[in-house]
Amino acid sequence: MQKQDFETIIREQLSLFISLKEEIYNQKDYDLAVNLRGIEKGLIDIQRIIEERKNGKSTSSVKFQPWVGNNYENENLKILVLGESHYGNAEENKETFTQDVIKSWALREEGSIKFFTTIAKILSDKTEVYLSDDNAKEFWHKVAFYNYVQDFVGEEARMRPTELMWEEAKLPFIQVVNKLKPNIVVVLGSHLGEYIEEYADQFENTIFCYWYHPSTPRYFKYQKSLEDFKIAVEKANKNKV
Repeated sequence: MQKQDFETIIREQLSLFISLKEEIYNQKDYDLAVNLRGIEKGLIDIQRIIEERKNGKSTSSVKFQPWVGNNYENENLKILVLGESHYGNAEENKETFTQDVIKSWALREEGSIKFFTTIAKILSDKTEVYLSDDNAKEFWHKVAFYNYVQDFVGEEARMRPTELMWEEAKLPFIQVVNKLKPNIVVVLGSHLGEYIEEYADQFENTIFCYWYHPSTPRYFKYQKSLEDFKIAVEKANKNKV
């Protein structure tokens, strides 16, 4: 079989699979939809590897490249904000997805979202003031942002990562931390924090700050999150001495 034929077959199979999955979602058979994730992941991975080889790139386990602000490397303390996962469909699956989300909703090119505004206000210690568009852009160009799970967990927010997704996310995260070398990682979400805590101590020069997810008002508290971040800053500054 010629290479071009193989590429065509993969594209056709992925297109058929997407149509099948949409039909399953329409029937609200969510259990079956979750079990089809492995097939979708395999087809997308094969397609990604083919494209990377065509473009002369080496394959990487990091599928959604992190957002890295223009001034990140110049900061005295480098901060990586760590989210859990993305929602989307196969057509949106591209390595710039995380970066595009930050540009659209954190830098406010398309609008603002409370999730990103909350993070910016706390980490810039502006919890009591209005965060302007200029303030938001300034903040997000000082930090990095990465989502831990390197697959779309579904097309709607009620879907949760599978155990396989959590396990497969470990190596890409290690690669990102080793590359960006953050002094502080702000972990968003208690469930995510449980996975990170299992091996966080292997990063000797990185302080981990654990928050409840900003989108859970029952648990997330501005003042507690700010206090925890200030403690992390103190520890990180001591590490630099």
